[in-house]
Amino acid sequence: MAARRTLKARLVARRALKSFWTDQSGATAVELGILVGIICVMLITALGALGGNLNGLFTKLSDKFA
Repeated sequence: MAARRTLKARLVARRALKSFWTDQSGATAVELGILVGIICVMLITALGALGGNLNGLFTKLSDKFA
């Protein structure tokens, strides 16, 4: 009787492990997170490089409307 339980437990564990191994949904979320992170870094870098120019542009526009 105990041998049957251990065999059954092994089969259940094997099925669960196989299901976990073939599941791709977590990988997709990680890839999406990496892409979002890369895009954020690119935007921060671009805005940092253009920051002085944008500040001057908004100052000129502000002076024209004032």
